[in-house]
Amino acid sequence: MTVTVAKWGNSLAVRISASEAAKAALKEGDQVDLTATQKGQLIIQKINKEVNFDHLYAKMTNDNTHSEIDWGVSVGRENIEW
Repeated sequence: MTVTVAKWGNSLAVRISASEAAKAALKEGDQVDLTATQKGQLIIQKINKEVNFDHLYAKMTNDNTHSEIDWGVSVGRENIEW
């Protein structure tokens, strides 16, 4: 399906036809994840209300992963033996 990019305020927008929205089970108010690839592709994925580990793990990169946090010395029964 070919659509035209339009100006919407200071942003750009594309209109999703009702038939394409129905195929993707999209409705007004749904949140989507928009990703631009290095090849110039835009990938739009509906965000499921359920967040699962696989989805979160797939988004991890070296840039957005923090190092181990030092919470200090254990002072009570919170110490867990592994």
